[in-house]
Amino acid sequence: MAFPDHPESPEPAQAPDNQPLNDETLLAQLYEAGNAVVTDDSTQSGEAARKQRNAIAEQGQVASMDLPEGWTEAAAEHSKFGIGSRSMREFHPDGNSEVKLGFFYRGLKISSEGGQAFRSLLQSSPHQLSTEEIATIRETLQEAANPEYFSLQSAKTEQWNGKQVLIVRGVYKKSQNEIYDIFVDTDGTGQSIQEIFYQAPKDQYLRFLNNAKSAMKSIIWR
Repeated sequence: MAFPDHPESPEPAQAPDNQPLNDETLLAQLYEAGNAVVTDDSTQSGEAARKQRNAIAEQGQVASMDLPEGWTEAAAEHSKFGIGSRSMREFHPDGNSEVKLGFFYRGLKISSEGGQAFRSLLQSSPHQLSTEEIATIRETLQEAANPEYFSLQSAKTEQWNGKQVLIVRGVYKKSQNEIYDIFVDTDGTGQSIQEIFYQAPKDQYLRFLNNAKSAMKSIIWR
């Protein structure tokens, strides 16, 4: 995951076959349609409309996700989009921009070897990752695999509302921000990765964790 903590570390070297995603249909589905927060129920009715209020719609692999009550989207300069480039969309409690619930897309595919390692991991039964398994998905984890920048607390695969994902918990050493990060294979190759994360300073992390996880548990996948 990148903004805001990933700049602590140098940009990881890209594998030779890393290329910007160029499937226009996929990109349109993943990110061009990902700007909407559902606040208007003019095209919906009854209970369905009420449930979708203050929900994120069509954000990458997420068809919808309910935001915690009182959380709003970060200023535009913190939410970046672009074809073949990294993008970030963040939400936070009113008046507290240090606490973040967000979506991150790194913009470049990882190598085919790295993608296969990630995909194979997701195809196995849900489990806590071993040290050896963590070493095979360094491209997927990026800074989270580097003990110089990140203190990894746990890494496991899990069924999350019907989709097998990778969940990583840990602390960025420089900022002392703690993170709960969900890694999603967006195209079945393991090379194109979306992250859905909750991040907060260590002294605020537990205070907002339940709200953030409840939002994540409301995810409906595409």
